Amino acid sequence: KLLQKAKDLSLHNIRIIHDDAKNIISGMIYDASLAGIHIFFPDPWPKKKHHKRRLLTFDFLIKLEKKLRRDGYIHIVTDWEEYGDSIETNIKLIDNLELNATRQKGIIKSRPQTKFERRGLDQGNRVREIVVFKKIS
Repeated sequence: KLLQKAKDLSLHNIRIIHDDAKNIISGMIYDASLAGIHIFFPDPWPKKKHHKRRLLTFDFLIKLEKKLRRDGYIHIVTDWEEYGDSIETNIKLIDNLELNATRQKGIIKSRPQTKFERRGLDQGNRVREIVVFKKIS
């Protein structure tokens, strides 16, 4: 579907990589090269013994921050409240990242709805959007 949509829209600046996000961020993306990163509904690994498998750990958020250009952003969406709390706690520990409710509105407005979002809403979960910006220093 993605390839067909890119073709239909005559997009030529798109790259698709089938690999683990941790490998891509660590080995394929230059530091300070991304204007924005979007992570929609990462697996929450709800059991405590599986939390170590979560994508958005403190260490991975540090790696993502390094890939952002000055004033770049990370847009995260989850319907798992405890995971959202954990992500925000980790973000607050990173000096170069800041939550800014005023600046996030335009980014949130342009997000498509995913099947994971529809599933979460059907289950009565609240969708939580987190947009964090790299500080300009």
